[in-house]
Amino acid sequence: MPPTLDFRRDIIPFLIATIGEFVALVLWLQWLDAGAVAAAHAALWIGFAVERIAVAVWIRYVYAPAAGVTSGPIWTTGIFLFLITLAEVGIWDVWLSVSRSSGLLAGGALLFVLIHALHSLEMGAVKSRSPLVYARNARTLTFSVMEALGGAGWLWLYSIGPVLGAAVLLAGLSIEHLVQGRLLKPQVSPAKATAH
Repeated sequence: MPPTLDFRRDIIPFLIATIGEFVALVLWLQWLDAGAVAAAHAALWIGFAVERIAVAVWIRYVYAPAAGVTSGPIWTTGIFLFLITLAEVGIWDVWLSVSRSSGLLAGGALLFVLIHALHSLEMGAVKSRSPLVYARNARTLTFSVMEALGGAGWLWLYSIGPVLGAAVLLAGLSIEHLVQGRLLKPQVSPAKATAH
């Protein structure tokens, strides 16, 4: 039985994460195209930091206690967040460059491969398991595909209609975070669920 989600405890952090990532990506592309490279990258860093911090707080204060996991020192979490944010900023930069130089299909495929590797590493780190477990996991594949399709669809529609393109990106990121959140949520045994 899949875990139930509480709106305030489980959904709000992922809404914040989705909005942070979405706004960051939209501003990043608009500002890059306007020649405001520093502002574009600042937006990307800030938005991805909002995404990561929202999820990290949820993991530390909701997931870890429910799973019976002791959280590590805050500084190690900070270093981990910095490194995965750096990786994701780089992934999106490379994706845009490849998409614009070699086409949307090549860019979308590259985005999927790189973001899936990152997602697998993140899931493995949070769940204290090998990233290879998550590289083959159907739900991890699903949310990686949704992010890649959202990004590729967004860029494809960006020149036609930026709002429509942004809507495709938002849909992809929303599904990604919903599936990812359900996979991150600890499984509660029926005995524990009835005891509460």
